[in-house]
Amino acid sequence: MSHSRKLADFSPSSSPIKKKNKSATAVGRADMEDNMAITIKRFEDILKTELAAMRSKFCSHMTTVQNMCSKVDFLIGEQREQKKVINEHTGRLDALEQQVIDLQDRSRRSNLRLLGLPEGAEKDDPIGFLKRSLPRWLPSLSGKDIEIERDLLIVYWQFSSCKPGNSVSLMYNFQCT
Repeated sequence: MSHSRKLADFSPSSSPIKKKNKSATAVGRADMEDNMAITIKRFEDILKTELAAMRSKFCSHMTTVQNMCSKVDFLIGEQREQKKVINEHTGRLDALEQQVIDLQDRSRRSNLRLLGLPEGAEKDDPIGFLKRSLPRWLPSLSGKDIEIERDLLIVYWQFSSCKPGNSVSLMYNFQCT
């Protein structure tokens, strides 16, 4: 038996596995190429379907983003308008504050504060008391007609250095004509 083995041809060209029909190999190759073409076609179809779905989702998201961008642009425009209005109102407020300060200053220009009057010196007629006393206190007013608009405030102040009720503050708005 060993002898018969030696005589057997074990070369690769004589191998039963290697001895295939060349036409069968060509048919197998053609079938494999067809299968690969079909598989590639399926993958292309799947990719086209998925890409179409992704494109559709992307378009819907882009529509949403464009709507949001237009709303943000609108809000930015509104904010600019509001800033203009706020700046206008701030300017008007500043002007009105200046007018109030000016009016307060004007009302203080004619005021006269008298300190150190004895309590009850004006009795029941503070305006008459002032008309009689101002020319004595301020000689430049003697002989002039003093017109007192109103009696604004009479306050009795008590200071630690003064006797209680010794100092009276009278504020009058007067006009010398």
